[in-house]
Amino acid sequence: MLSLKKNRLIFVLQFFFLITFAQQFPSKNLTTLDGLSNNSVYAIFKDSRQTLWVGTANGLSAIHNRKIKNYYKSDGIAHNSCWAIAEDKNKNLWFGSYGGGLTFFDGKKFEIINTSKGLINDKIRTLFVYKNNIYIGTEWGLSVIDCSTRKIIFNAKRIGQKGIFQVMSFYVQKENVYFTTFDDGVWSVNIKSKSIHLENHDIPHLFSTFQNHNLLYVSHLQTNDERYNQFTIKNFNTNKLVVYPSKTIFWDYVIDSRKTVFGAGNGVNISSGGVFKISEKGIEDCNDLFGISSFNTWCLEYDAKLDLLYVGTLDKGLYIVDLKREIEYYSAFHLKKKELEVLKIINIDSTELLLSKNELIFLSHNNNKIEISKEKLFNFLHLHPKIDKSEMKLVAYQFYKKASFKEFELKDLKIYNSKIWLNTSFGLFEISKNAKIVAYHPFSVKLFHFINENQLLYQEPYWYFRKIDGFNNDFFVSSYEEENRNNPKDAVQILENGSKPFILTATSGLYSYKNGAFFSYSMNNIWKERELVLGAVTNKNQLVITNSSSDIFVCDVAKKFKIVKKIAAKILIGKSISFLQPYKEYLIIGTEKGINIYKNGKIQLIDEEQGIINKIITCAYLKGDLLFIGTLNGYYTVNLLKYLNEKQVPLTIAINAITINSKFYFESTKFNSPIEKLNLPYDQNTLLISFEPEACKFPSKLLYRYKIGGGFKQNWSNWSKEQEINLTYLSNGNYTVLLQIKDLNSGLIHTQKLIGIMINPPFWKTIWFVLGLILVFVSITFIVYQKRLKFIKSKGELQKRVAETKMEALQSQMNPHFIFNAMNSIQKYILEDENDGALEYLGEFSKLIRATLDNSALNTIALEDEIDFLKQYIKLENKRLVTKVGITFNTDEAIDTSAVQIPPMLLQPLVENVFLHAFTSKSKNPALEISFFKESQSLLLGNEFLICTVKDNGKGMDVTKLYATKNSKGIKLLKERIALLQISSKDPFAIISSPKEGTKVILRIKIYDK
Repeated sequence: MLSLKKNRLIFVLQFFFLITFAQQFPSKNLTTLDGLSNNSVYAIFKDSRQTLWVGTANGLSAIHNRKIKNYYKSDGIAHNSCWAIAEDKNKNLWFGSYGGGLTFFDGKKFEIINTSKGLINDKIRTLFVYKNNIYIGTEWGLSVIDCSTRKIIFNAKRIGQKGIFQVMSFYVQKENVYFTTFDDGVWSVNIKSKSIHLENHDIPHLFSTFQNHNLLYVSHLQTNDERYNQFTIKNFNTNKLVVYPSKTIFWDYVIDSRKTVFGAGNGVNISSGGVFKISEKGIEDCNDLFGISSFNTWCLEYDAKLDLLYVGTLDKGLYIVDLKREIEYYSAFHLKKKELEVLKIINIDSTELLLSKNELIFLSHNNNKIEISKEKLFNFLHLHPKIDKSEMKLVAYQFYKKASFKEFELKDLKIYNSKIWLNTSFGLFEISKNAKIVAYHPFSVKLFHFINENQLLYQEPYWYFRKIDGFNNDFFVSSYEEENRNNPKDAVQILENGSKPFILTATSGLYSYKNGAFFSYSMNNIWKERELVLGAVTNKNQLVITNSSSDIFVCDVAKKFKIVKKIAAKILIGKSISFLQPYKEYLIIGTEKGINIYKNGKIQLIDEEQGIINKIITCAYLKGDLLFIGTLNGYYTVNLLKYLNEKQVPLTIAINAITINSKFYFESTKFNSPIEKLNLPYDQNTLLISFEPEACKFPSKLLYRYKIGGGFKQNWSNWSKEQEINLTYLSNGNYTVLLQIKDLNSGLIHTQKLIGIMINPPFWKTIWFVLGLILVFVSITFIVYQKRLKFIKSKGELQKRVAETKMEALQSQMNPHFIFNAMNSIQKYILEDENDGALEYLGEFSKLIRATLDNSALNTIALEDEIDFLKQYIKLENKRLVTKVGITFNTDEAIDTSAVQIPPMLLQPLVENVFLHAFTSKSKNPALEISFFKESQSLLLGNEFLICTVKDNGKGMDVTKLYATKNSKGIKLLKERIALLQISSKDPFAIISSPKEGTKVILRIKIYDK
């Protein structure tokens, strides 16, 4: 595709170094001191969400609204060294590392794709997105990945001339993707056949390419002599080649909105790099122009929205260059000076006059520079012929001639009658337009004003005003002594307003001068303001004056003195005013914070963000639309027309975090969707809303205020730079949070709905709850009434039935069969002459009978008493049996047996049934297990139940035939007693049994308070 003819045309490269009083673009430098992860920058990319990604040798930095967040390998990226960054059509990001492979980022998590997952090599030099594929150029070949599936489509590897197959760059021609290699030519990629094809191998050591429509820019070594760098531009339409020798190697390129191509150069082993402007006419060094001090630039990125150029260097971090050229800076260095404290800037014809502490500089539009040094002026003073026209003039001259050079100071500059008048500590110098010293006048002058060619009005330092008649000939001096209160003293400035000058003083206010006399506005009670600082004259011949409090007054002095407008100091940004300069309908005001541009109550601010770094302003001068600003080290020019007419990017404010009741509710990742409305319950009503501007060039220039509409009326809050809104204890209702943004760069105020908030009322305040409550109340009243009637009717029957049931239960507690067996056992002990055994058995039996009688008198007993009673009973039963029944009691640890109360003697009939019916004389290892545990937590306190199980391993039975036998009477009485004692929807009694499988009886007993 790309070839060089043997008889090629070589143009001699011209590098244009803009040094001679060249302007400098406003630029900023971000380094590790500002939070950047490393100062070696290998990749820069501005994504669609306006986040600037900076890949460095040790980490990945994300910059959004001047806030920097760094990512490292420990955060999930493949490697700390990031050399390439790209974004696919799905707005996902890809980071290529030099050593760890590829990292995919969807805003939520990082995913690593490296050689272990099929990548051809982990040392990635470049990434290229085309259609739905991402092309990965590595040190050992090419990998192509489908952006949607993140699957590798194919790999391409060759053995290069030096072993490796190093991919350097990509470009597209006629919808075909090509990639270049360092030593092995230019290759085309065929996705369908999953193959690559060598197109040509004519260029040695090909470093980079850049496609600009039909032009291809190529940085490479010279074909016949690899000791020299070359730069070639190929036109695809004509196949014409333009070849330049180059002192550097280009690694990256961008094109701005003006169709200007910039290249990042790095000489690798020599310091010959920097930022260059590239065209078919040549290559232009822009380092000085952009204020970039590094010669090791590596990568570039252009932000078309903000017209910013980002420059990555390998040693000094990231540079941000504003290409609008609204503000340009001329430093002492660019004017070939060690220092340049500017005292005054004025214009004569097409030449700017710049007065500094050390010289008067003439700057013409054709970049010619002429200087009159302080030494030259001092020498002229000493070479001046003897002055004998006036004794006063001669005395002053003799005094100044004896003074030292250290006492000689340059002070002020004026143009009168096409002549330049330079005021010094030793008098006035008259200078021609062609920079020749014409004359010297040894007058001690603080301020001066030419009434006409022959009359000079001036104030001596720390003295009063004088007037010279016949200035250029024999002259007469008149003095305006301070005894006359209409004469000024402590003057700070003379405003030239036609033929009527106005004098501003520091202690006695405003004066005018007309017909040889002064007039005091303060003494004559016209304007009482006394402490004046400086002023200016508008194109309407109005005076603009500021006082010591920094209030500004616009005064109409055409006929009768009148204050047209007062600009309060509190609306200005800054407290100390350094200059006033009217411009059209604007007023330009210099303060220690920067340049305020005032119009109709609105302020625009130009400060270090736009490029005014040196904010100690010494002077200002307006020439047409160009504002000159002098500083302690050089001067600035501000194109006011361009700045004020700049198209403003619409401001958009986005919520980046919401905290509700001190807990994170939402945090923006720039990848997730914004929240437009919150719908919250009544108890989540304290919110902290954090927000930030999107794609704003000067975010620190924004002031915010808010108000809440809807639930209650609120006035706007005070203006603040805080990007948080704290809303506490919102009552239920529907709210709209309105946000106003004041942009100090544009002077505009923008209002935006930030978010809607719905605080739902508590359920007891809803209409449905109230209606439901009324319905429930009516229903309960009706049910209670019906229950009461039924209760009255059944109360007598219930009491009678309880008594009968209690008696029957008591009578059935001790089965006659048990008593009969107990008597037989006693008799057996007596017949076998075992009197002790008989007495012991009889004693235990009597205790059991006594416990039965005691418990029958109680409504409830402790669970531990019930267990003791059962143990006594079982002990007696076992004494008479040959094969003892094994007994186990299980009690849940959560049960306090001394505190839990249950009705007495509910379980004894069940245990007795076990001894009577469960086992035979042939039963082996008979066992009885009695367990107690609490039912699962009840919804209502005081309504807890105890689950009791009586389980044996006896012969079992058919449960369906149980209630048909005579033995079922005790069980029926037991069930009826439980039903009477506790009202429950659940069955309190259950029997689980089958023949030869044993029997399990389950009781559900209500627990009573002790």
